[in-house]
Amino acid sequence: ALERAAADWQSTSWTDLKVWEMDRLTIEEDGDSFELAKQAGEWRRGQEVISHSRVSDFLYALAGATAERLISVDEGRLLGAAVDSPVLRILVETGEGSEELTLLAPLEIGVPARSAGREYLALLAAATVEDLRAKLEDVRTAESPSDDGETPDDG
Repeated sequence: ALERAAADWQSTSWTDLKVWEMDRLTIEEDGDSFELAKQAGEWRRGQEVISHSRVSDFLYALAGATAERLISVDEGRLLGAAVDSPVLRILVETGEGSEELTLLAPLEIGVPARSAGREYLALLAAATVEDLRAKLEDVRTAESPSDDGETPDDG
């Protein structure tokens, strides 16, 4: 009775980090890489201050991503998951350390995602991943707050 499958007791969240804990993210996708960093209450992409609301939307989507199902890494490999070839890698740094999140190519049963150190894959719904990617693209293309009307700078 004490032996249960990992899916019965593991968290279904892709990450257990909270949005306010995230200080810096390094995002690698399709051979491209960029960094988001919180400095003095502002979010920067590289050296450019960008829209706080767009970064927040992305971080909440990341923190809120939950699996429809959990499977072992071995089961994922049997189903065709390219565990060692992520399509998206996010290194999240906090004041306490860091966590690496990886997203793999979609399978028929869901989109496998992994948090470093966990011995299972979280199968995310395609809609969850589409929303996350859309918010990531918003962050990638976000202009400075003075350019998008969020916080006009009058000098």
